[in-house]
Amino acid sequence: MEKEKISSGNIIDFNVLKRILQFVKPYRGRFIFLIFLTVILGVLTPLRPLLIQYTLDNDVANGDYTG
Repeated sequence: MEKEKISSGNIIDFNVLKRILQFVKPYRGRFIFLIFLTVILGVLTPLRPLLIQYTLDNDVANGDYTG
């Protein structure tokens, strides 16, 4: 019987990451920009409910529908 290769449980497989980065190399600038944008949007996404709450509590509740 042949032994099956057992996954080591690594979160990041660096061999796969190297292969992906080789394909991305011609688009390096765009790739870096998109990673940066993803991080920024990840930080700002939880703020959306707070902005909606602020708008409803301060503007709509006071009758100022134009903002």
